[in-house]
Amino acid sequence: TGTALQINFRLHEEVLKQGSDYKALAKAALPLAELCTSVLERAFDPYQGEVIAFGTSRISLLFDGENNVERAALCALEALRCLLALQAEDSRCALDLTITLATGALWLPIVGDARQKTIGFGGEAARKALALQPKTAPGEIVIDKSTAEALGDKATCGSNAHDARLLLQLTSEIEPSHEPSPPVDLSSVENIHDAISRLEAFVIPPLSQRLRYVPNDWRTESELRNVVVVMSHVHGISYGSNEAAKALSQVFLSSHREYGGLILSVEADSSGHRICTVYGLHAPSENDAERAVMAALQVTRSIEGLAESMNADLEIRTTIHSGEIYFGAFGTEQRYGTSVFGAPLQITEALLSRPLAGQVLVTAPVAAKLKSNFRTSEQEEPLTLDNPPVALFVVERVTYGASRYMQSRAEHRIIAGRNTILREVEEIIDDAIDGKGGIIGLCGEAGTGKTFLLAPIVDRWMAGGGVSVIGHCRYS
Repeated sequence: TGTALQINFRLHEEVLKQGSDYKALAKAALPLAELCTSVLERAFDPYQGEVIAFGTSRISLLFDGENNVERAALCALEALRCLLALQAEDSRCALDLTITLATGALWLPIVGDARQKTIGFGGEAARKALALQPKTAPGEIVIDKSTAEALGDKATCGSNAHDARLLLQLTSEIEPSHEPSPPVDLSSVENIHDAISRLEAFVIPPLSQRLRYVPNDWRTESELRNVVVVMSHVHGISYGSNEAAKALSQVFLSSHREYGGLILSVEADSSGHRICTVYGLHAPSENDAERAVMAALQVTRSIEGLAESMNADLEIRTTIHSGEIYFGAFGTEQRYGTSVFGAPLQITEALLSRPLAGQVLVTAPVAAKLKSNFRTSEQEEPLTLDNPPVALFVVERVTYGASRYMQSRAEHRIIAGRNTILREVEEIIDDAIDGKGGIIGLCGEAGTGKTFLLAPIVDRWMAGGGVSVIGHCRYS
């Protein structure tokens, strides 16, 4: 058991309506970096808060051990003071904070595989803290009944327009600690599973995969990047369902990794779990939107099959939007990590209430990039968060034979010294088009032109009406 502290940071509505406008995003992102530095130095570290999730639009912290409720409340009050001080100093600050606290059981599953793992944030306390967020206005700290009872007479509380308990101030004898926690040395751990097992203890070190100790010269330069954001909501995973959580994590990781997506966060909310994935963050391409939709459809089919095989009441809803986000390092010189921030993330999350179970909902900017490769149907009610309103589309399925990674090259490629091999392969392709299939293996050292030789082979196959699929063995 412990206390969950949920901090959501939001763009002001006038900035959000400007969407991916460069100046508007920079106006919000620069103060955000300053705010993250301030709350780390003045709130999280002094009151020994352990960061579980950091990124997209929220920070999730865990407080456990002695006086955990009181330390969490002091941290929340200090974080709010950090924002008020920043707003007073910087007129550019277009940010708001909503802070919630809840006490109870917490579930921190390790989800992923040997290549990518992340710590999930769930359990009774996490869900209650997240459920209180819609009842929290900007600049408010809302606490649940258990937290209020634990604080007792030390806390001065009130109520807001939603009849939620507001934490106004706290009388405490706890002194903040100004010594940063030492970094965890995992350099001597030979096996990755041994390293992960050290994180599975309930009292984890104050770091996460997105907010960690690193040398100062590792700091990432901040910049704007155009990405496609995929937000999925899965309902039906009960507290402590380790087998179901493992199966779901494998589904999401394998599907999004296959299409080149990067999973940013896995978090519980009041009715399920929310998974955020981005495409084009590190390796942008012209078909990021297509790859994101293909992965979302594959995940949806897999979840439906998983529900049937496990006899479980699993449901998934997915929304996809595109635009510019701010990507860079947030934190202090001693402890920081890379994360993303921007209107596309908030818009995609806000849309999660729109699709029905099993639907993949995309915005007009994404639908425009899909062209005729997918069958879609427009929803009657557009997205009014943007100005002007943005149309929304439900993706029904892939148009047969139209959606693919490989596109025929417009210009013919000349391959010198490979005419004999090329003729042999062309004959095999022609036989396959006539119905006599086969397998072609291209072997050679790195740099000898295997991929270069493969290009005209694929073009010839597609010209004959064949469908091409490209795969990559990441363990070779």
